[in-house]
This record gives sequence, C-alpha cells and structure tokens, in this order.
Amino acid sequence: MDHPAYEVRDLSFGYGRAPVLDGISLQLAADGFGALLGPNGSGKSTLLRLLVGRLRQERGSIELGGRPLHRVPAAERARAVGYLPQEVHAAYPFTVRQVVLMGRFPHLSFGLESAHDLAVAEACLERTATTHLAERPFPSLSGGEKQRVLLASVLAQEPRVMLLDEPTAA
Repeated sequence: MDHPAYEVRDLSFGYGRAPVLDGISLQLAADGFGALLGPNGSGKSTLLRLLVGRLRQERGSIELGGRPLHRVPAAERARAVGYLPQEVHAAYPFTVRQVVLMGRFPHLSFGLESAHDLAVAEACLERTATTHLAERPFPSLSGGEKQRVLLASVLAQEPRVMLLDEPTAA
C-alpha cells in the first residue's frame, strides 16, 4: 500500500505558552506539488521545521512514508527529505561547489565524494544557473545567488520530498 509522503494529524505546537499551530491535519502526496500560504507569523516556517524534525510537536502525529517521523533515523530522513530554510548563515567561507556538494552528504560513503557525487553536484549547479559561481566563497554572494546555490544543494541531495521555505526570497 502506498503511503503519502507526509501525513499530519491534529498537530499542535507553541513556543512557550504562545500557541502557533493548533489542530493541523494534512497529507502531502509523494508525487504531488503543494504550497503553504498564509500571512507572516502564521506558523508556516514552524510547520516546515516540524516536518523535518527540527522541532517536536506538542500534540498530534507526523508520519513520513507511513512511519512516525521521530522513528525514522536521521540519516534516512536526510536522504528522503530536502529542506531549504528561509535563511542560512554560513560561518565558514566554503565555496559554492562545496556548499552544493554538502547536499550529497546523506549519500556519501566514509565522507568521500565519488565521481557520481561530483557529477550530480555539477548538474545541479547547471540546473540552477550557478556554475559560474562555483569557486566563489558562499558568503560573498548576493541574497538571490545564495538562494539558488542552496536550492542546488537541496537538488543534489536527490530527496523524495523537498520542503522549501520562501525559496524565491531575495
């Protein structure tokens, strides 16, 4: 039996005493496309953080591929779900190519990139029109360039599901 990519039932979450999400239920099809719309501060980013396991719900359930999210090992979750947050703060001057290769991390053996990993990263640089930036330090990029490079990194991950939080920002 095929399961939806995600199934969320009666989900609730808050920061301290401030409720942000209450009674959320939804299904995301494995072969579908969806959008989450709402005003600023309505909990869209919080919901995405819950779906990737960065936050833990107070009530309700989240299933990934028919299994409770908290029971899916982190490595398996990283291969299955790509996540592009609203903002990423790079503390180190990695090159664009290195940032895109980081998307391959869930697939690496002993932390070493193969020729296939390099080819996937190059294809993702091309797909996002960022090949010309490959040797530039990531922190030196404009906001829009950073978003395209981070999208290339998520694509390089080859996840079954991609959760993009404001991917067209900047």
